[in-house]
Amino acid sequence: MLTDGVLPALAGRCRKAEQADGTPVAEMGRYYPGTGYFDKQTVDQFAAPEYLPEKEIRMFNRVGRPVQRVFMGRLAKKLGCRERLDAQPYQDWCK
Repeated sequence: MLTDGVLPALAGRCRKAEQADGTPVAEMGRYYPGTGYFDKQTVDQFAAPEYLPEKEIRMFNRVGRPVQRVFMGRLAKKLGCRERLDAQPYQDWCK
C-alpha cells in the first residue's frame, strides 16, 4: 500500500527511518531499554565531539566562507544594517 503511490511521503519517511538504524542516536536508543541505565563510558563516547578531516575544513574555508559572507551581508542589508558585519564599534571604549 505504501509503495504503490497511496502515501508516498509516509513511505519516504519509513525508508529514512530504516536507513537511520545504524546511527549513534539509534544505538543509544536501543542501549537504554536493554540495560535500564546509561553507562558513563558509553555516554561519553556518544557525546564526544566529531572532527572533520583537514581536507573538508580547507575546502569549506576556501569555498564556504566567502559564499556565507556574501549571503549574510545581503541579508543584513535587507534587515537594515548600515555597517559592516565585522565592524567592532565597542573597541573604542575598551582599554
